[in-house]
Amino acid sequence: MNFKDCFFAFRNTLLPVIGEIETTPILRRLLEWFYNLPFFSLWNDMPDISEDEFRKLNEYINRLLQYEPIQYVTNTAYFFDRVFYVNKNVLIPRPETEELVRLLINNEGRADSCNNFSMNSLPSKLMLDIGTGSGCIPVTIKLELPNIDVLSIDVSFAAIDVARKNAVNLGADVHFEVDDVFHPKSIFGKKFDIIISNPPYVTQSEKSMMCRNVLDYEPPLALFVNDNNPLIYYQAIIDVARKFLSETGCIYLEINEHFGNQVAELLSAEGFSTVTMHKDINGRDRFVIASDFVRQTN
Repeated sequence: MNFKDCFFAFRNTLLPVIGEIETTPILRRLLEWFYNLPFFSLWNDMPDISEDEFRKLNEYINRLLQYEPIQYVTNTAYFFDRVFYVNKNVLIPRPETEELVRLLINNEGRADSCNNFSMNSLPSKLMLDIGTGSGCIPVTIKLELPNIDVLSIDVSFAAIDVARKNAVNLGADVHFEVDDVFHPKSIFGKKFDIIISNPPYVTQSEKSMMCRNVLDYEPPLALFVNDNNPLIYYQAIIDVARKFLSETGCIYLEINEHFGNQVAELLSAEGFSTVTMHKDINGRDRFVIASDFVRQTN
């Protein structure tokens, strides 16, 4: 079978399940990954597809028909134009999280007094990333801002394995520890200039609005919180900041759009005098940055 015939056969198989908008981009991505070639090269060259190749491709198509995300089928996800390894032990990196990272890079990468500077001239800082998942946040920040030393924690051993793999593959010097934000051990004796986190924030009641490709495949531990305590992770992060954030430090948080005001109020009540909300590209309250922390005295 030639490439063109194979493409349209697979496309017709996927269309009823995946739909008109997503079928072609997903199929192109699968074929580019499988052959490790740009799609236009495959389309122009029209290579013949062997029976063995067709059989393997058909196995991947069947996984897509079961609503498995293309990122898990190919074990690849793009973040900041870099290729990250992912599997079902970690969330697939989202565009919103790229926006969170970009906020931090824009803020922390500025020079205080001049426009022309090298990254080496920026002061050294220590950052704590809570809930590393694939490692897309700490790895990207370390590569973009080498002056920031990064400690990244996650409660999942399997997630830490994925994050370490990405750090090695992409050449990022990030230190990872298996640790629980509710009972942290690896951070004692340290003072952090930055704390960043994209914690679980989807409530159980929001499950009904989510797609099968998320519910059936992505790790629920990294996604969901109980409706009766939706801010549980934010409170835990603030408890960490109370003890381990430097006086001039900042917190960067990704949030559930429905709880933006509550998160901001919680930070203010705990001693952060500067709390700003930021919208994502879709106009939803998605990020909170807090600074100017004043420790409470009894």
